[in-house]
Amino acid sequence: MKKRNTIQRQLVLQAVIDHGMHPTADEVYDKVKAIYPDISRATVYRNLNILAEEGKLRRIAVPDAADRFDQTCSDHYHIKCT
Repeated sequence: MKKRNTIQRQLVLQAVIDHGMHPTADEVYDKVKAIYPDISRATVYRNLNILAEEGKLRRIAVPDAADRFDQTCSDHYHIKCT
């Protein structure tokens, strides 16, 4: 079942695209909250999950840190120097 495309979901997607550097959910929330003050953290998290499930965003699991989100869904590498 396809989910409706809400204004909140559009704002979440646009926040990830505008950030450009693989934001965390909290960074996305801060950006969306500045534009849409009534949005809740749960709404942002839920919409990030939906967008990732739909293939519109890619979730990047980071060991010992918060997941990050990428607007580029095609195969590419993410590395972190240690």
